[in-house]
Amino acid sequence: MNGGTISGCNLHDNGGTDPSGTTDIMLASCNNILVENNTIDNQTRVDPNPDGGGIDFEGAVTNSIVRNNIVSDCDAYGVFFCGTRGAPN
Repeated sequence: MNGGTISGCNLHDNGGTDPSGTTDIMLASCNNILVENNTIDNQTRVDPNPDGGGIDFEGAVTNSIVRNNIVSDCDAYGVFFCGTRGAPN
């Protein structure tokens, strides 16, 4: 994806038992994305499932901005930046 905005979302009480993990906003292989003015809270996970976070930049995300978000009470991270070997970050 090239270009986009995620703004003004109220994401709460999400999560669960998905074996691949749960995250409210996840970006991967995209460029020029703006994530702003969102409220994220109570993102859950059930062991041993991964994640349980608010915002996840999974890999190959370039020229993107996260600003003015409220992230609270997540089982794991608030904002996670993960590189992918060989991909630009």
